[in-house]
Amino acid sequence: MSTSGSREAVFIGKITASATHEIRNVLAIVKESAGLVDDLMRMAAERGPLDGARVLKATQRIDAQVARGAELITSLNRFAHSLDRDRQAIDLGEEIRQVVFLSQRFARMKSQTVLASSGAEPRGLVANSLAVQMALFAVMELLMEELPDGAAIEVRPATADGQPAAEMTAMLNDVAMATPGAGAAWERTRNLVQDLGAALEVTESGRGLMLLFRGEG
Repeated sequence: MSTSGSREAVFIGKITASATHEIRNVLAIVKESAGLVDDLMRMAAERGPLDGARVLKATQRIDAQVARGAELITSLNRFAHSLDRDRQAIDLGEEIRQVVFLSQRFARMKSQTVLASSGAEPRGLVANSLAVQMALFAVMELLMEELPDGAAIEVRPATADGQPAAEMTAMLNDVAMATPGAGAAWERTRNLVQDLGAALEVTESGRGLMLLFRGEG
């Protein structure tokens, strides 16, 4: 397998393993909540009356987890379809939302938060969807590695030098933080982004890090 193919396989493996772990958590919570409802029904049959408030809380928890599970499956399915074509017209805002959603567990493991926000609507981008997602995830991983517990990473579509871009800002207690611009982790990320394609470039911006997509548009 080529180096590029190996990196793709690692990235795909990380994302799918994380998503399936999240789905298992959803099923575990649904099972636990359904078991509570069953226990409450049994207790009511033996002792009465039924604790309606606890039943309602359990069923609401089930509803919320079913919705979360459906969203995870939809996102994972969309991710799988990003492998369908080598180059295509893509919505950078949607790519950002996809990667941010699938990165929630990685952030939680570091007691951090990642979120997607609206920004400047960049012009159309023709690119490899998987490569774009890999680049976004690589820079997010850099920030998660370098930032302290409790930090938040906000990712938004932007335009830089007339090109589509993704801007990432690090926050701690709602205050913008300086993002890492040196060191081994930063250099590894620059090298990875460069290896993903000559059309990609990562730089610093006034609000954080900027990932530029110098492709067809």
